[in-house]
Amino acid sequence: MKIAVLQTGGPPENLRSYGTYGQMFTEALQPLIPSANYIIIETEQGQSAPMDIDGVVITGSSAAVYEPHSWIVPLKEAIRDYGKACVPVVGICFGHQIMAEAYGGKVQRSAKGWGVGVHHYPLYESGKAILGPEDLACVVSHRDQVEDVPESAEVLAGSDFCPHGALHYPAQNALSFQMHPEMSHDFARELLLHRANDIEPEKVEMALASYQIKSGRDAILSAMAKIFDSSKMEKPS
Repeated sequence: MKIAVLQTGGPPENLRSYGTYGQMFTEALQPLIPSANYIIIETEQGQSAPMDIDGVVITGSSAAVYEPHSWIVPLKEAIRDYGKACVPVVGICFGHQIMAEAYGGKVQRSAKGWGVGVHHYPLYESGKAILGPEDLACVVSHRDQVEDVPESAEVLAGSDFCPHGALHYPAQNALSFQMHPEMSHDFARELLLHRANDIEPEKVEMALASYQIKSGRDAILSAMAKIFDSSKMEKPS
């Protein structure tokens, strides 16, 4: 099995010791899918998304999906092509947002400002069927949000701060999450401190305290592994 990690951004230079976002996903998924071969595609640098692939992860990014970067439109086209071919795709943060845009949704800068720290996401019944019975608590780091959900998507989890926190695209065999299951709390804390001057001080304080909360990222990673496991995937007829 070949899984392509489409890297649409990376950590700040002073945090590169934690690895790239592609490496974080590879390390997080490898214990769950040990037989997979992972390839990291530098999407942000203009590398094309491969089609001869068994699964795709789209990473987070400091870019916004509505910005005029030359690689944004080709990535949206690739997402739609993956959907037509029923190649399983999982989008994280920016990946979550660009999948929504590719399928007809709308993303914009939220009036609620930065979401940082460990956020709690209640699951809908549809979410429990995919992610298990426990509501999610996971690292977030974003200002943009999916405001309008595509018609082809169902909402799995959401909160008052981020109503559309996890989406499932049944016909396209795809999932997406606003949360960051690839990020350790140590990395997330350092990233928050790196960005602290741009975030309200009270949010920074609350976020730092929230890293004491146990992350539910294992449920997200397990859902990713399941959708990538061809023996468990239920493809539409």
